[in-house]
Amino acid sequence: MAFHRTDRHCSLVAAFLALAAAGELRAQAHEQSSLICPYVSDSNYWSAAFAIDGDLMVVGAPNDSSYYPIGGHGAATVHQRDPVTGAWTYHQKLFASDYASFEAFGGTVAVEGDRLAIAAPRNAVNNLGDAGSVYLLERDAITGLFVEVQKLDSIAPVAGEGFGFGLSLKGDLLLVGCPGAGNGSVQVFRRDAITGLFAFEAQLIDSNGSSAAFFGRTIDFDGTTALIGAPRGIAGATSFAGTVELFSVSGTTWTQGQQLSSNAPQVNGNFGGALALDGDRIAVGAASEAVGASSLVGRAYVFVKDPITGLFGLEQRLDSPTLAYNSGFGTAVDMTGGLLVVGAPNEVTGGGHIGSAWTWRLGKKSNGPWHLESELQAGPSIAEENYGCGVRVAGSQLVVASQWANTNSGRDTGALFFYDAAEFTLTITPTQPAAGAPIDLEAHRGAAGSPILIAVEAIDGVPVFVPILTDVFASDLSWSLPIDAPDPLFGSTVSVRAWKIGAGGPLVGSQLVDLEL
Repeated sequence: MAFHRTDRHCSLVAAFLALAAAGELRAQAHEQSSLICPYVSDSNYWSAAFAIDGDLMVVGAPNDSSYYPIGGHGAATVHQRDPVTGAWTYHQKLFASDYASFEAFGGTVAVEGDRLAIAAPRNAVNNLGDAGSVYLLERDAITGLFVEVQKLDSIAPVAGEGFGFGLSLKGDLLLVGCPGAGNGSVQVFRRDAITGLFAFEAQLIDSNGSSAAFFGRTIDFDGTTALIGAPRGIAGATSFAGTVELFSVSGTTWTQGQQLSSNAPQVNGNFGGALALDGDRIAVGAASEAVGASSLVGRAYVFVKDPITGLFGLEQRLDSPTLAYNSGFGTAVDMTGGLLVVGAPNEVTGGGHIGSAWTWRLGKKSNGPWHLESELQAGPSIAEENYGCGVRVAGSQLVVASQWANTNSGRDTGALFFYDAAEFTLTITPTQPAAGAPIDLEAHRGAAGSPILIAVEAIDGVPVFVPILTDVFASDLSWSLPIDAPDPLFGSTVSVRAWKIGAGGPLVGSQLVDLEL
């Protein structure tokens, strides 16, 4: 499969491999833009929680103290995206109607359509500290502003319950986690079509539950299936390893189903501390698991549903690419359409920056594998800390939070960073060619005259690095070349990636494309 287009092949390969030898051969997505807290306020942890639905975003700042001398009451901001430019603009700042000190309003948030759910999980209810509350807000049709329409408390408030630490809003259903009381629980509220208000429907209890499992600390819900994390739950005989419980709803009947856990549970592994549900796949973070001799490195797990049994089985375990001690890889996960992003907010990346995030793409085979695609880091303009504490795949954008970033708005005010989910792409058509048949290679997002390298990087999931083609971009943005498919490899999957030299020198890699040969 060694072929090239020009006599520049050797020198271009040498240039790429020189960068590789310097440790630069790692796909690096480049920051499109960033967003900082829209007002001045030190240590408010803006971006500790955020949620996006279409062109609407709500961002929590749970340590906000704008109403001095009442400290730490929390706030949230609403932002809207221009559908043409993609730019986010500040729209509104929100507080709880009965704000009080240290209630952590904005600690978790959810948005769907013109409705917001904002939790204050440390709010005192009936003098019960840290019982927690959730506030529902809706957009006023005339002013366009969000107004509070309802406040929800636990059906039986308990001190330390943390009502709202887990939160998910989907259609007319609101799921609220209460991880701090007993083994934890989740309370379900349904919106009445006539009154427009949410009313209690059910309380979900983990039948497999163990003491202090923190069941309800994390929730993801797609309308029919709910994932509920118990990051201190017993997995097999391993205490405090963490589990994920699946529940389904039909009408108003909730049924507990399968339990997920690590294939090698670890004490204090925090499996279930982060969750993402995307159709027939589930991603789970276990940010405190050790990898080899390195502790607190963290892992992420992907499970896929068996079409016959309907049960989820482990598809792939993903380790931190750096295996750095205490990186917290898996603190945050999100997954949509074969794209997975994982946050590692404690990883030291150099230059005073702390935290990173990584993306994987799902291969074409039914069982994957997932390919490591790119590393995300903030640009030099903001000294961020805890970068990767939250991640989202939002349409064409990847969004990464850094709740302790130092910005022009103040120290530890937080920031959000935005990336193009398809910054540099490679397409090969067809992906199941006959031997010697013509195929087309196309790469996009390259500057005119910049070099490009095409390389085989895995065969049947086994990593390799074999440069096969070099050239330069003849025109801005796109490059194409028709070639003949290589001889077949008897049913093998060959994973190919394009590389370019980005602005400032670092290499930028495309997603991997799988050829069935």
